[in-house]
Amino acid sequence: MTKFNRSLIMAAPLALALVACGETATDEGTESETAAEETMEAADGEAMTAEGEGAEAGEAAEGAAAEGEAAAEGAEEAAEEGKSAVEQAVDSAVDKAEDKADEAAAKAVDKAADKIGL
Repeated sequence: MTKFNRSLIMAAPLALALVACGETATDEGTESETAAEETMEAADGEAMTAEGEGAEAGEAAEGAAAEGEAAAEGAEEAAEEGKSAVEQAVDSAVDKAEDKADEAAAKAVDKAADKIGL
């Protein structure tokens, strides 16, 4: 097994941990989005009731529905940002592992050259 492969194997737990963090962030974003959708559904129900009670109450419910939509959009953006951060962290970890593997390979070549007298 080459040192590069060993470096990748050693970097795998870090990558898995970063993916787990990303999944947690995505799950939290999904929960926020679900809560926002429930708020929107509740606001829609309130809007139906308010329409029967008068135009003023209907306008207030529409405002609540708009706020729910804005909250859902914010949750989606947070989930996307979480995924992006995880992808960047994984890329960074792989880059570092590759750099260390390259350095180790260069040192091994230098040592081998010294041993054979080059």
